[in-house]
Amino acid sequence: MMDINRMVNIAVIDDGVNEYLLGESVVQQLIFNEDLTIDTYTIDSPERITHGTLCAGIIKLYYPDIHIYSLKILSDTLSGNIQKLYSALNWCVQNHIQVANVSLGSHCSTDLSETQKVINQVAGQGLVIICAASNHRHITYPASFSNVIGVKREESNMLHEGEFYINDNIVDGIEFTAFAKHKLDGKECSNSNSFAAPMITAKVCELIWEYPLIHLQQIKLMLLKKANNYMDDKHWGYCYADPDWMSDILVCHVNERYKMDYRYLNLHIHGEIVVPVESALEAVNIALAAYD
Repeated sequence: MMDINRMVNIAVIDDGVNEYLLGESVVQQLIFNEDLTIDTYTIDSPERITHGTLCAGIIKLYYPDIHIYSLKILSDTLSGNIQKLYSALNWCVQNHIQVANVSLGSHCSTDLSETQKVINQVAGQGLVIICAASNHRHITYPASFSNVIGVKREESNMLHEGEFYINDNIVDGIEFTAFAKHKLDGKECSNSNSFAAPMITAKVCELIWEYPLIHLQQIKLMLLKKANNYMDDKHWGYCYADPDWMSDILVCHVNERYKMDYRYLNLHIHGEIVVPVESALEAVNIALAAYD
């Protein structure tokens, strides 16, 4: 029997969840207003199908033993602003939410630095974020960040329900391609990135329930091994390829031979030192001592 006290707390950050159609109560339903105040919110029409309801339904289809929180930051036309997303993610951390399913993002360069900062902060506090990539193939944040699990839909009709691939070429930061055309109450979802992500969210919830102290990189590695195209000799070192997960760093040049060009990274450089040693372990120890 499932221990209700161990059920995973998940936030569906979207346009609201219809409890009538979902078939069960949502723990809490909140709306994030334009002035970033937060109010309770209820969809009072039993017939209204929202995007968030479909996402919640997909998650429960693949892993039903969860507590769902609905955080409405999108309008009825699925528009919103990035500040509401920041507010919702911080609310998740403050209210012991373990997983956030996010169907939106920004491809505006002016949002990049602040979005990266917020993502790294909440991820550092233990929130696991699964985010859909842009349907228009833009590099979109937060989906493309290393501290997020990015997901896009499969377009070649090779995958079946519950299946997903590892993306071998992740220049856009999106690690997984997943099946999206799920059947809910006999109706098929459209082949959209935002319907691919909730299936991965369900698998993440299952891993967190099984391993309560698991962290993001362990989750990614376990997901890799569940992927249809996983190969042990090819994908074993598949994490943190991009330095965007770092925020405050000390740059350590070993014998001045290896230089890092960080001009275009959104990083706070704490300082730079040259370490005249041959051993990488010595370099790490000296760098840590210098940082302290």
